[in-house]
Amino acid sequence: MSKRAQAAMARREDRRAARERLAAVRAELREARVRRKRALFDAREQCRAERIATRERVRAEQRERLAALREAGRAARAEARATCSKRLAQARAIRDDGARARERVRAEKALQGDLRRASRDEEHACARQTGPRETDDDVRANLPSNRAPLFDRVRRLIKAAPRTESFLR
Repeated sequence: MSKRAQAAMARREDRRAARERLAAVRAELREARVRRKRALFDAREQCRAERIATRERVRAEQRERLAALREAGRAARAEARATCSKRLAQARAIRDDGARARERVRAEKALQGDLRRASRDEEHACARQTGPRETDDDVRANLPSNRAPLFDRVRRLIKAAPRTESFLR
């Protein structure tokens, strides 16, 4: 073989080696693209799965907190009801105290009325026993003349016997 043929063969060999290297680089590039695509897909899927898991954890925690909050609300309402019931009972007791006090006042008034009636009955009995009642004219005759107008103004109020003495008192 000649030098020229050897040089051509060497060039062909170099081109073939270059094509092979180029094919190897292209294959590596394709493989890198596929790996990148898979890695991106896997990363997205993993992120999505983590987001879903996080969402579920947050929801579970929210449910737990809401349940605890509801329970705290129930307890607070029950406590408020108990306090309110206690206050109502105290207020009702005041009403009962008031009713008892009113009853005592009523009983006292009834007793006073009974005593007044008994006293009046005694006065009337005494007046009936002393004799007939003095008339207005009898009283005027027994009074000094300057007191007669005053007696005329108050005569209806004087009931006790003897009327002249009651008026002068």
